[in-house]
Amino acid sequence: MPGDDRRPDAGCAVVIPALDPSPRLTAVVRELLARGVPRIIVVNDGSSPSFEALFLAIRGMKRCTLLVHDTNLGKGRALKTAFRYFLEHVPSLDGVVTADADGQHAVDDIIAVCRRVSGGDGSLVLGMRSFSGKDVPALNHFGNALTSRVFRLLYGSYIEDTQTGLRGIPAGEIPWMADMPGDRYEYEMNMLIGAKQRGLAISPVPIRTLYPDGNAGSHYEVLRDSGRIFVCLMSGLASHFLAAILSGAADILLFLLFDSVILPNLRAAGRLAASTAIARAGSSIVYFLPDRRAFAAGGTAPRQAAVRYGALWLVQLAASWGLVFGITRLVPVHDAVAKVVVDLVLGLIGYQVRLRWVFGNTDVATAA
Repeated sequence: MPGDDRRPDAGCAVVIPALDPSPRLTAVVRELLARGVPRIIVVNDGSSPSFEALFLAIRGMKRCTLLVHDTNLGKGRALKTAFRYFLEHVPSLDGVVTADADGQHAVDDIIAVCRRVSGGDGSLVLGMRSFSGKDVPALNHFGNALTSRVFRLLYGSYIEDTQTGLRGIPAGEIPWMADMPGDRYEYEMNMLIGAKQRGLAISPVPIRTLYPDGNAGSHYEVLRDSGRIFVCLMSGLASHFLAAILSGAADILLFLLFDSVILPNLRAAGRLAASTAIARAGSSIVYFLPDRRAFAAGGTAPRQAAVRYGALWLVQLAASWGLVFGITRLVPVHDAVAKVVVDLVLGLIGYQVRLRWVFGNTDVATAA
C-alpha cells in the first residue's frame, strides 16, 4: 500500500526533477511508494500554474517531499536542490536514484537501479538504454552516439548512454555532486566527467527505451543543450591542456637552451639526445604535478601506474630523439621546429596511452 512505512529492499530516495511533467507522474509516484521506496523528492522546477493540482497531489502523499523553484532554473539546479535536501534530511539512506518526469523511465527499471545502489558496491549506476530500435528518434540516436564516442576519446571509457536521466548515486558521492557546476542538461555530463576524474566505477543496468508520444514531453533543446554538453566534454580536459601547454613550453625552452647555448659543439646525435633527455625530464615534472591525481583515481595500482608512466616516458623520449634527428637530417629545418611538430603528435598519442594503459581507465559501460 502507498502508505506503508516498512523498510524497502531498495533503500534509496528517488529524485524527480519536473518541468510541466507527464500526467502519469502521480501514478508513477504512487507505484514507487507501493513498491517500498522510502522517500520520493520531487522538484517543481518552475512549471506552469496548470500543473498545480498534480503537484499538490504529490505533496499530500506520505513519504513524499515537494520542493519548488518559483522559476525554471534547469534540470541540473533541480537535481542539486534535491541532493542538498537529501543530505540535510535523509542522509542515512543508501543513496539517491534520479528519474525523469516525462514518462521515459518504467517503475521496474527505477526499482532495479535502486537495488543496484543498495547492493553496496559504491559505483555510479546508469540506467542504460539501447538505441537500436526503430522507434528511437534520430536526433536522440545521433546525439548519444556522438557524445559516447567523444567521451571515450577524451576520458577513456565508452558509455553507451551518456544522456540517461536514470542514475543511481551512492550516499557518499552526493556531497561533491551537490556542489558540482552546471544548471541544465550539461550537469549530467559534468557528473560523468567528475566520476571518471575521481576514479568512481560506472555500472550499467539495462532498461527499457521509452519515448512516450515521440518524446514530445522532453524539454531538451537540441542546439542549445547539445552545445552546452559539448562545452562540458571539452572543459573537463582544462587541467590536462593547461599542464600540456606549460610542460610543452618548459620542454622547448630547455631544449633550446641546451641544444643552442650549452651544447652547441657536440655532434648532432649526441647533442639532440642530451638536449631531448634534459628537456623531457624537466617538462615531465611540470606535467606530472597536475596529472598526479590520476595515480589515485585510475584503475591501476599506484606502483604499477608509476612503472608504466616511467616506461611511457622512456618510449616518448626515444621516439622524440629519433624522429627529430631523422627529420633534421632529411629536411632543412631547425631542431626546435622539428621537435614541436614531433612532440605534438607524441603528446596526443601519449594522452591516449595514459588513459588506456598507464592508469587503466578502459572500462566500458553498455547495456548489452
